[in-house]
Amino acid sequence: MKEYMMLEAKPLTQAEIANAISRAHQMRSEAFWMAFINAAKWLRKITHSKMSGGSGLAHSS
Repeated sequence: MKEYMMLEAKPLTQAEIANAISRAHQMRSEAFWMAFINAAKWLRKITHSKMSGGSGLAHSS
């Protein structure tokens, strides 16, 4: 806990601020693409089940 308090008390440098902003942009971009990919997968699953004429339920063998 002392280490955390020491780090908290230290003022941030311009380089640290720039690094944090860069990481935030990267994380936001990754989150956007993951949401986009998940939406595309969901849409593909829905349209595939509709186009195949099935009810969306698994076929029994």
